[in-house]
Amino acid sequence: MNRVMTAALAGLIATATIATTVAPAAAGGGYGQPYWKKGPGYGGPGYGGPGYGPKPWGPPPGHWHGGGGGGNWGAAVAGGAIVGLALGAVIASQPPPPPRYYAPPPPPPYPYYPAQPVYAQPAYPSLSQAHVDWCAATYPNYQPASDTYLAANGVYYRCVGPY
Repeated sequence: MNRVMTAALAGLIATATIATTVAPAAAGGGYGQPYWKKGPGYGGPGYGGPGYGPKPWGPPPGHWHGGGGGGNWGAAVAGGAIVGLALGAVIASQPPPPPRYYAPPPPPPYPYYPAQPVYAQPAYPSLSQAHVDWCAATYPNYQPASDTYLAANGVYYRCVGPY
């Protein structure tokens, strides 16, 4: 809304300034204003005596009276300053540009977990039935699948038998 009001005010000031500097020029005939004066000119009566008629070249009868005063320079400078200030205010009151868009960083890649190594089951030598029977009779916690037993200290040991 503020920008619209500033632009409207600048337009009103510019129109008023131009109207005040143009209005005296339209009146005509005043001091410093050029005008056309009718009267004897080149080839008219009183110019050159008898036998001198209108010439096919040159200006027509009558002549142009240029003004001498130079117009109203002060009003023109003031009007230009007002229009320049008004337009500068409109241009300077532009809203700031919108903020730049920064894309968010990409999400981190999924954690990479290498495949767990597959360990081969220890290859136990084929146990003879005599070995299994001796270990089972000697150690009450003997496990024939792994050929180990649970000792009193809580540690598993391999059964080493005579067979």
